[in-house]
Amino acid sequence: MPVRFEEDKTRSRNHYVACIIVDADMFENHEQTATDERFFGSARTFKKNYLKKVRKHQLPAQ
Repeated sequence: MPVRFEEDKTRSRNHYVACIIVDADMFENHEQTATDERFFGSARTFKKNYLKKVRKHQLPAQ
């Protein structure tokens, strides 16, 4: 039986973090889509409102 994201909070959180990191690379390389800009706003707004919060809760690289 497939697991829905709503039923598994950890999987849903991991998916959100992965998407934010992928979008961070896209914004950094100026490859964001119109949908990214509409949803997140400018690159500055994305970094301030989304990326900063995700990086704050990530474990440091070893």
